[in-house]
This record gives sequence, structure tokens and C-alpha cells, in this order.
Amino acid sequence: MNSSLVTAAVTVLVACSLAACSSSSPGSTSQTANSLRPSDSAPATYTPVATPPLNYRTLTGKGFTLRVPAAWTDNEVPATAKGGTPGVAAREQGRDPSLPVGVAVVVDNQPASDALAQSEVLATTKVSTGQAKDVTRSTVKWPGTTSAVLVTWTETPQGTSDPYRIEQLFAQVSPDLILNVVGKAPAAEFGAAGIERIMRTFTVQS
Repeated sequence: MNSSLVTAAVTVLVACSLAACSSSSPGSTSQTANSLRPSDSAPATYTPVATPPLNYRTLTGKGFTLRVPAAWTDNEVPATAKGGTPGVAAREQGRDPSLPVGVAVVVDNQPASDALAQSEVLATTKVSTGQAKDVTRSTVKWPGTTSAVLVTWTETPQGTSDPYRIEQLFAQVSPDLILNVVGKAPAAEFGAAGIERIMRTFTVQS
């Protein structure tokens, strides 16, 4: 199972629902949007991959595709709400289950708040609870979205002494749809595992 890959995305969906973090009065909309705008600079390399490696295969979900190494195993990610749309997840095979390497796409239908607000909740929570270090939050340009925000951080999961690097792309496709792309690997292996490159193969399909 890939439950550890989607925990961050599901957690922030629940947090936003409980906090009603999308609510604002008409007069405060512009001010709120400005206060939620990410202040970190996006990585210069974080752009869609034009030509995925030949040894990648395509996973297709409703409204998106993701390319992953052919040798990875994949499964469906259950919908986050009743009647919602399932996502997909893929992980490297043959690893210790406690040290997974993988990427998932979690579909948020009828989100309680937009990508700006949800990403702010995630980043703020990670910092305020001391769960993570190196937390960054930046705006990225992504085809097929009205806005997209990348949150990155490093944390050590409970039950292990190994720090993990995690990245989550909040892709706002419409007011009624956010596609969350989550990548995770031990911090020491993140680059070699190609997690960011895999995430950058994500495409929005109309």
C-alpha cells in the first residue's frame, strides 16, 4: 500500500475542512489572497518534463497523467470523499516497507479551500508543530492550472531515524478541482531516486 505517500495530502484536506480556510468576506478577498501568496522562489528546474525517459510508462487518472519508471509498481489511491475521484500511486519495488520511495496523485474534488490556502495550512502546520525543517512554499507555473503551489520539507517519520524529503504540488485546475502530486523518499536518496523528475512528468488532461 502507498498510504504513507498520500498522508500529507489527505491531512491538509481534513485540516482545511475543519478550519473552513476558504471563507472570507468579499471586501477581504484581495487582501487574503495577497497574504497567502507564497514568498519563496520556485526552483528554476521545476518545470514540466518535455520528454520523459524512454524507460518510463504512463499512469492515467481522470483528468491527469503521470509517468513513472517502468519497473515501479502502482495502485489506485481511494477517493478522499464519498463519490470522489480516485487517484494513482507508484513506488519503487523491493524496498524495506518502512523506507518507501514513491509518488502519488491525490484528487481533491469540491475542495474546501483553494490551493493557496491549502498549501499555507500545510506549510504553517509543519513549521508550527516542529514536524519538519527546510519548509518552503513557492508558486510555480503549470500548464492546465489556474494556479499551482509547491511545498517542500524534510521530516523524520515516527518509528524511524531516517529523515525523509517530501514535496507536494497543489495544482488548482478549477474552483472545483485540485490535483495533489506528492513525492517522497529518504532525504539521502531523493535526488538519485528521481522523485522530482517523476513529479514533473505530471500533466493535466482536459
